[in-house]
Amino acid sequence: MNDNLGISKRFFRGKALKFLSYRIPFSRPMLAGLISFQIIATLHVYMDTRSLRIKALSVQNAGYITTPSGVVLDQLLSIVNAFKGALLLMLSTGVGLGFLSILCYWVWYRFFRLKLWFRFIPLALWIGFNIGAYLLGSSLAALIYFLAIPIVVWGVCCLEPKGLLKNCASSVWRFHLPLLLIMTFVVTLQLNNGAFLQIRDRFLLSNPPGRAISNFYYRYCLYSAEVLKPDSLKTIKSFRFSNDPPDSIKQRLTNILSVYDYYYLDSDVTHDLQLSVESDSLEFFKQDQLIFAVSLEQFIQDPDPWLAEYSEKTDENWLLRESAYLFLITSTPLLLYLVLFQVIRLMFSLLSGDQLPGYLTKTVFTISIILIFWHFYSDDRSDFRANQLVTRLQSKHSAERIQALKTIIRYKLNLDDYRNGRLRLSAENLAEQYWLVKASHFSKKRKTKHHLVDLLKHKEPIIICQALSALGKRPEKSVTFYINKVLQTTDHWYVQWYAYQALKKRVL
Repeated sequence: MNDNLGISKRFFRGKALKFLSYRIPFSRPMLAGLISFQIIATLHVYMDTRSLRIKALSVQNAGYITTPSGVVLDQLLSIVNAFKGALLLMLSTGVGLGFLSILCYWVWYRFFRLKLWFRFIPLALWIGFNIGAYLLGSSLAALIYFLAIPIVVWGVCCLEPKGLLKNCASSVWRFHLPLLLIMTFVVTLQLNNGAFLQIRDRFLLSNPPGRAISNFYYRYCLYSAEVLKPDSLKTIKSFRFSNDPPDSIKQRLTNILSVYDYYYLDSDVTHDLQLSVESDSLEFFKQDQLIFAVSLEQFIQDPDPWLAEYSEKTDENWLLRESAYLFLITSTPLLLYLVLFQVIRLMFSLLSGDQLPGYLTKTVFTISIILIFWHFYSDDRSDFRANQLVTRLQSKHSAERIQALKTIIRYKLNLDDYRNGRLRLSAENLAEQYWLVKASHFSKKRKTKHHLVDLLKHKEPIIICQALSALGKRPEKSVTFYINKVLQTTDHWYVQWYAYQALKKRVL
């Protein structure tokens, strides 16, 4: 019996290895591209977080309260945390860039390879793109991704069997590409309707593996987000005066900029903003280069547009950020598509021997896609009228209760007017609990405050964050103590950021 079991294991192992080696087109170029991207992104995130830590220490030594701080600040030195943060970037931008590189190679192989004068056109376009991005102000760190990953992918593509390239052409054009474009189009249409939150609620928060993925994302997303943000959204920004303005003007500008998380530092750290007050003019500099000048009075009256303009003109991360957003839209359905298709294909390959019934695989795969989208869009997501909310909140179906809570949030209604026995801040459904705590932002009951304070000990970070956000809007002065306690003691950067924002709302 043991011999038979051993033979079966070797049989299926051999089938799987053979399948992975020879039946997945471009698997090796994609894997090489993802590994290269992960290495580059890890170093990028690690260097950026180290720089952030130095700046955060300088800001705290100057007497400011900010985030990251405490235990979170020490975690910025971990290369493991940088690797995990870079992993999130790789699963969006890395997958998209790898797929784009493979697509470019496939187009070149099919249409340009045998034509002498046309074979260098894709190469010229690629070089021109990188030169243009650099001239438009993109950082060198962002360009490294767009230079290195295509080179690695194209190099490995040259080692692919030529017969495999020819054989996959018909299947790509007739089946895979149309279905993938439809999936991407449907996902894009739903972006404004909170598609990613719906995916999280339906497919992640409803099961332990999904919750683990969600928690991983929220714990490490800020590591990768820091390398994508423009100056206006950076966690910590420092500035200094390049001349010596009058103390009254200096203090006034310092107070205004602190609202936007620009902290005045007179140390030798690399500053995000340099200001020069010349008569009635305020000049904005970036590393001693003049960006623009504005009337001092205009800036004091309304600093928002000028800081936004400065952030836009000095943004070096625009290429990486815009590509991350674009690839997130396209690579998310692509990644799910590839995983699901190859799992179904592997299953049929193991069951049917060497001859893989392609039509049957595609039929099962198409039905699976339809069922997933049906499950995703089966619920009514339209808002309910006010006179329907009490009934909907008492529904036996959690999807209806969640949609009712979203209606309360969207129109900023008072949850106390619709609360009933079924609705509790300790709801067992995690997605429902998230939206319930979010809806409690507008609750006026004193009892709600005690529930929110208790939720600060919750094991799920998304619940803690929403509890902090709700406490930041409470009128009671005592909640400041609880918010500050979380800010000082938590080891979760995302939670600490929410605590900082809640505390900032109360101070301002």
